[in-house]
Amino acid sequence: MSWSSHSADIYRLGSLPSSNYKMVSIVNGESCQREYKAEPASESEALKALRADAARFKADAIIETQCFHLKPDADSICYSEVSCAGRAIQWVD
Repeated sequence: MSWSSHSADIYRLGSLPSSNYKMVSIVNGESCQREYKAEPASESEALKALRADAARFKADAIIETQCFHLKPDADSICYSEVSCAGRAIQWVD
């Protein structure tokens, strides 16, 4: 499987895998609604971006994942925005 199509498992904050792992990086992903009539920002799109960021580090999973629905401020380029962050990990024997 190529890493570009690799889909890391996501563990939400409060749930951890039972296998041994090492952290390889902090990762994040965002979804931004840039046009007024476009689809609103979504958690699912932010999680896709999070997985893509984790793939750069050949991560097997992302732990302690949290997503936030952000309110745009006056100078924001997004009408709506969702940001997700977590820790990219690799399994160890």
